[in-house]
Amino acid sequence: EADPVLGRALFFTEGTRWKHGRSGLSPAFTGRKMRNMFALLSNYMEGAMGRLVDDARRDGGLELEMRDLFQKLGNDVTTSLSFGVEIDSVHNPNNEFMRRGKELIATDGIQGLKFLLLTVLPKSFFRTLRIRIIPKEAT
Repeated sequence: EADPVLGRALFFTEGTRWKHGRSGLSPAFTGRKMRNMFALLSNYMEGAMGRLVDDARRDGGLELEMRDLFQKLGNDVTTSLSFGVEIDSVHNPNNEFMRRGKELIATDGIQGLKFLLLTVLPKSFFRTLRIRIIPKEAT
């Protein structure tokens, strides 16, 4: 509850809240909707593959930064499925969603320490001390 975003995330809830949240989420994953998601993912993959080919031709094809490409691809797919907003992080890496996403998953400094503690300490620790995992500016 100390973190308004993660405190409501299905992964961090228990009991009745978890059951209610899961029953509300299940209809989003019907066979038909999963096929539609696959088609969307396929379109984004085609764009990413085009980017890989262009970069390989330009740079001689010797070395590619796959982590960065997959981070951008994941950002595009997640944003499209979650918010219905089409962005193109593969070709426009400085968009707002990409910048905010990097802030959310930063694993350095205090943010990294919070993520580490989240894996080893009970949730009540964060709730009692009112420690936010996700920075207020990012929500």
